[in-house]
Amino acid sequence: MSETRTLERHEGAVRVAGADDLSSEAVAELLALQSRKERLEARIDDIRRERSLQADCIGELKFQGEDAAVRTHEERMATLGEELTAVRERLETVETEIDRTLAAVVDARERAGRRRGVEGSDDSADATDDNADGAVDAPDEDSGGPSAR
Repeated sequence: MSETRTLERHEGAVRVAGADDLSSEAVAELLALQSRKERLEARIDDIRRERSLQADCIGELKFQGEDAAVRTHEERMATLGEELTAVRERLETVETEIDRTLAAVVDARERAGRRRGVEGSDDSADATDDNADGAVDAPDEDSGGPSAR
């Protein structure tokens, strides 16, 4: 599975996209996808709980010698296993859609930033110079160190 980038990890990008109004459709889509993801995760949890209960029942029924009932619960376990696989696949699809939509939002944000950067290139050059000066000045101060005292 590829790296999972969930909406929680990219809330800032979504907020920025919404604030910059880069793509209100993308933000709405992300919120809808997140809601679907949460429902699928809840269903996975429900299936796991039900499978656990079925397993407990099977153990008790085997102890009691109720073979026919055991088979019924084993069939239910198999059905739940198939459903779990299907729900996990849907969850993976939703996560892939979230990743794709986030990438589009980030890409749009970067394109908008580059357009703004071209218009205000003097500001970005000043910020770069400040960072470079800070990085160069720090070692000079330290190089005087204890021997200069």
